[in-house]
Amino acid sequence: MEHTALNATLSDNEWVAEKRGKEKCYTTKNESLGTCLYYLSLYPAGIATGTINDFIKFGQAFLTAEEEKSLLFEKRETLDEMISPSLFLPME
Repeated sequence: MEHTALNATLSDNEWVAEKRGKEKCYTTKNESLGTCLYYLSLYPAGIATGTINDFIKFGQAFLTAEEEKSLLFEKRETLDEMISPSLFLPME
């Protein structure tokens, strides 16, 4: 994933920072807000900013078959835990 930044300030990927610096934002009345460099600073909010192609690569890493080795995790149990529900709400 060459075109993805994980740091909220985008300081870990110069290419991403440059492209985001060119992004323009507008109000619902089509009035310019200038550039839109903002991020959530509340813990534990994370961020990944990148291209759709990098997002596809990341998503495909989660699609390993049960018998295949995970590309992201050393232990298959880690992947299974990550994709399992963490909260159940009662159905009434």
